[in-house]
Amino acid sequence: MIALLEFLMRSRLKQLLRTPGILSLACAFLLPATHCANASELAHARTLAADARVATDRKLPILLFFSQAGCGFCERARREYLRPLALSGAWATRALMREVPIEATLTGFDGKRISGRDLARVYGIRVFPTVVFVDASGNLIAEPLAGFTVPDFYGAYLEQRLEAASARLAKS
Repeated sequence: MIALLEFLMRSRLKQLLRTPGILSLACAFLLPATHCANASELAHARTLAADARVATDRKLPILLFFSQAGCGFCERARREYLRPLALSGAWATRALMREVPIEATLTGFDGKRISGRDLARVYGIRVFPTVVFVDASGNLIAEPLAGFTVPDFYGAYLEQRLEAASARLAKS
């Protein structure tokens, strides 16, 4: 583990690790393999109205990760960033994280059944993966993070969106 940290400090990620919150992301990758091997997937959205109540009680934004079956970029974003954040608890007090597979059906913020594909359309999502941050009413509170085009900076982009969402939520 020490060798990995030394490598990261010497590499081009040195500047990225100075970004607030990124160090917690890096630490998520250092979890024991036994912990990761027994862990479940990123929690899927089932009932957004119930998630909204939890988010309201905890004063948290809701991160919705829109994915598509067979999408390699979705799997990378999940495996390399979102799952480690969820498993480490690094964002447990910062955001409520849910995955929305577009093939799934769930209960929306209004209590009505909706497909993941139709919910993605509500937010204008056309590219997968896309991460959106919403408030308890389902309103966007940060710029969506569409695609996975620059993997080296994906964690920093997630952090920027979370900070923007948290600031906007605090103002309301």
